[in-house]
Amino acid sequence: MALAIALATAGCSSSSTPATPSTTTTTTTSSGTTTSTPASCSFTVSPTTLTVAPAGGTSTITVTGGTGCTWTASTTSSFVTVSSGTTGSGNGSVVLNVAQDGTANRTGTATIAGQTVTINQTGAGIIVAFDMYDTPSQAGPTSTCRVKGAPGYPITACPLSNTSRTTGSNSLVNYSWVISYTYDGQAKTQTQNTGSIRDFQFYEYCGLKGSSADGTVIPMSITLTVTDNNGITATAQSGAGNQPATSFVAYTCS
Repeated sequence: MALAIALATAGCSSSSTPATPSTTTTTTTSSGTTTSTPASCSFTVSPTTLTVAPAGGTSTITVTGGTGCTWTASTTSSFVTVSSGTTGSGNGSVVLNVAQDGTANRTGTATIAGQTVTINQTGAGIIVAFDMYDTPSQAGPTSTCRVKGAPGYPITACPLSNTSRTTGSNSLVNYSWVISYTYDGQAKTQTQNTGSIRDFQFYEYCGLKGSSADGTVIPMSITLTVTDNNGITATAQSGAGNQPATSFVAYTCS
């Protein structure tokens, strides 16, 4: 009996050193394939803050992570896009593209590998705006132009005055106008793009298809884009920001 106990004891061994914890988790799929993935992943991104000039451009963010650790990159800021590196694994990089900024300073963010990257961009200080006038109806600016014509002149003109300026030492060197609307059964566009003429004159004919004796309101979109001497642009759009929505009223000719 003593010999049997001794033999049983000899078959067991013990150690004071604990087993090393596993750094992976093992998964067996229904097809029998076994895969191992990291039990936990952590990432470092650099830099976490970007300072971008008014001209915008691309910036590269470096991602450091463990082998097999996957990550993604995204942004909800309208002036920032992820040019490359929307997904990755382990170490990698993300390229962010920042649009130019002609107006005020602005801040956006991107989420990269679960970390927040802050983008601070300086504006060029362009304040872009315009006024429309209909002198026969009122002296000051208006949002509506009355297209009535005059005896012997079926055309009506409404001046558009550029009131844009810069807040710094830069100067404005180009003014681009685009006006679009639907009248006389067709879509129409009037444009002007020049560095020497700041203002523009909208014109249209009375008595065309769609006009009426009481006047038919025709919505129109007016866009003014100005450019400074560094090539930075800023845009004002009717019905957006501080610009009122604009229209003209088409009458049968007086």
